[in-house]
Amino acid sequence: NMMLKQFVFGYGSLICPESRAITAPSLAGRDALPVTVRNVERTWAKQSTKLYTAMGVRFQDGAECVGVLVPVTDTELAQFDEREIGYDRFPIPLNDVLQVPFLEDGHYENTFLQADSTASSPQASLKIWVYVQRNPVPPTAEYPIAQSYVDIILRGCLTISEEFADEFIQTTMG
Repeated sequence: NMMLKQFVFGYGSLICPESRAITAPSLAGRDALPVTVRNVERTWAKQSTKLYTAMGVRFQDGAECVGVLVPVTDTELAQFDEREIGYDRFPIPLNDVLQVPFLEDGHYENTFLQADSTASSPQASLKIWVYVQRNPVPPTAEYPIAQSYVDIILRGCLTISEEFADEFIQTTMG
């Protein structure tokens, strides 16, 4: 198990394993870690060149957002930087990343979010990135929310659990 030191926080289509692997084929079969991130709010905010509105996020005190941490190499990170046109990559503070309260502890064994993980673990070197859209714009008639895009995201959520899919819907603004 290679200890990758960087993660991308996937809060939309990146929750779906197939969608991640399209961008970075080396990710096929690599597990992502379901998490809750504090002070981040998911919202419909990015006009896609494919004429629909995609997911975005904003930093918002007190908000919470479920998604997945995708462990990436430098090469894979570069592939995501290329995919996420119109988004900028920001770091997320490690202490804002938590276990999803309703998921079993088994999800977090041998990860830095393990319940009994000690403060002296090599967490300091971990980096967690999130892509934030540049000019947030809500959906419009010209850039609607595409059912096919929602299906990809919810298919990803359902690979984790039905409750995770519900939580995703409840915590998506707009």
